[in-house]
Amino acid sequence: MNWVRCLHCGTSGDAARFSRCVGCGQPYPHATGAPSPPLARTMAQAEARSDLGATGIALLILGLIGGFIAFTFAMSGVGFPATVRLLLIAGIGVGVGLGVIGVFQPKGSALRVVGKTVLGGFALITVVATALMAMAVGILMLLFIMCATGAMK
Repeated sequence: MNWVRCLHCGTSGDAARFSRCVGCGQPYPHATGAPSPPLARTMAQAEARSDLGATGIALLILGLIGGFIAFTFAMSGVGFPATVRLLLIAGIGVGVGLGVIGVFQPKGSALRVVGKTVLGGFALITVVATALMAMAVGILMLLFIMCATGAMK
């Protein structure tokens, strides 16, 4: 298949099967040697591109919050030896640094892919921590309601 756009009427067609446009009958650009005009971007493609930028910003924010949560967990030292804590803090620092630097790299670069992947991992930490906090608040509210109504006798 070789999809081209007709220069006269704008209809797209398969130049491998037909030498003339099915809409107006004029020869396709490859037959005349003229370059085919680029296809116009649809509204859905334009909205998807703008949503992609907003998603990158949201990923950056969630990733930074997740990095902060991981950093505070590593600093608390929940039973870890000092060397393990130091390695955790260094790894988190490198990860957040790669994530922030990677967001501002050109599209398609390896550093951008690595940075967005690391930020995605930190964003997952944020989502899990938020869900755990929401569950804890829900359980506390349930216990408070049970105590207030006398169901805990």
